[in-house]
Amino acid sequence: MPWHVTAFHKDYKMTDPDNTPVATLLRAAEIGRKEGLRFVYAGNIPAEVGDFENTRCASCRALLVERVGYRIRDYRVTPKGTCPQCATVVPGLWHGGAYHPQEPPGGDAGSADRRIEF
Repeated sequence: MPWHVTAFHKDYKMTDPDNTPVATLLRAAEIGRKEGLRFVYAGNIPAEVGDFENTRCASCRALLVERVGYRIRDYRVTPKGTCPQCATVVPGLWHGGAYHPQEPPGGDAGSADRRIEF
């Protein structure tokens, strides 16, 4: 399952608390990765969180989707939804129609609100 760690920033009517520091966001992302989450993203501070903006293969660590903020700079997932380097299946709904749910067969993985998109 992807885990998006998002920074708070002062906006609209909520301007009292301080913005989340980059170091705090990175610390949270590192904790998630250390605990075994394979797809951890730190966001809302474009170009400040390093590799946590990208999607990497959980097996070989090849760069699959390179991002800056919400903008995709490069996209390397195959049309079959696999890593081009090691052929590991990457869960998600990908260009070319590949859909790999992270739930067991027979589950409710096909409903739109349960899909994992990268």
